Amino acid sequence: MAALKDFGNKHITKDWKIGDYTFQVKSKAANACGLEVSSDVKPLKILKGEISIDAEPTSTMELDIVTVTVTGVAGDVISVKADPCAGAKFIDGVEDTLTGGCTFTDTIDSDGIRKYVIKFNDTGDYTIMVTVQSGPRAGDYDTVDITVSEKGVKFDLPSTVVIGEKLDITGIANTGTYVDVFVADVCMPSWMIL
Repeated sequence: MAALKDFGNKHITKDWKIGDYTFQVKSKAANACGLEVSSDVKPLKILKGEISIDAEPTSTMELDIVTVTVTGVAGDVISVKADPCAGAKFIDGVEDTLTGGCTFTDTIDSDGIRKYVIKFNDTGDYTIMVTVQSGPRAGDYDTVDITVSEKGVKFDLPSTVVIGEKLDITGIANTGTYVDVFVADVCMPSWMIL
């Protein structure tokens, strides 16, 4: 018991590796007058102590959504900002996103991970930045760049065809799964993009 009391309330984790640990106190019968008991197992996650941001995907089309993942230390207050602001909007209530607009403040929760969803209404190159607002890591930041391209469909067909022959229409689309093909303003059945 004396050794446990000397252990105190602190244990320095400076040289520990990142990962998940568990702690438990057990007595040995030989050293505890025949008593052999164990405490509950308590989990502990060791994090890097830095703020980081990633996006999936980092190249997308306008009007598509992107999931942004922020990893940091639980309890840190952070600001998240899209630059340029015009054309970028976080989607309120999806994943951990707190509000719409292009900037907001949040607090990293106990698992150290926050996920936000953003939609881009215009093409261009955007930078999403996360900055720690207070505490020992105040001012630490990280960024991720996202390129947004215009949605588009291109197709090709022969310039002439004989009545009764098969007409091959080929093309590409940079987003989606199906395309609608119109012939003389009549929509044909949806075609799957392969």
